[in-house]
Amino acid sequence: MAEITNCKKCGKMFTYSSFGPKLCNQCKNSEEEEFKTIKEYIYNNPGATISEISSVLGVSTAKITRYLKEGRLEIIGSEGDANLILKCEACGKSIKTGRYCDDCERDLAKGLASAGKSIKDSLDNANKENKAPGAGMRFMNKK
Repeated sequence: MAEITNCKKCGKMFTYSSFGPKLCNQCKNSEEEEFKTIKEYIYNNPGATISEISSVLGVSTAKITRYLKEGRLEIIGSEGDANLILKCEACGKSIKTGRYCDDCERDLAKGLASAGKSIKDSLDNANKENKAPGAGMRFMNKK
């Protein structure tokens, strides 16, 4: 369901469809162009640091870090604890992209699957208890 809200960047009112950042189309397009510029710079300058990208392109380090957390960019060449930029939000291990390390991501997925199965089983049991014998739906023989 769509809602009317204000753009987080420019403040203009727009219809938000409950998906993605709360940005109007103009600001969303502007941000996507900025991302393309960052991506192109990284492609042409492999190994560029966040500080370098920020100063050359005039983009905040926070925005570049957000793209890393969203999984749109990845840190290369830093192994283990050498990466001081991104940490897993669950265990604190150094990561190159996203919000969680592979192990925690796997654990979260297992936990969600287990919770989903538990809810489904509870609903199935509740439906069985509330269903009268012979109850159900059928087509009526109407002529």
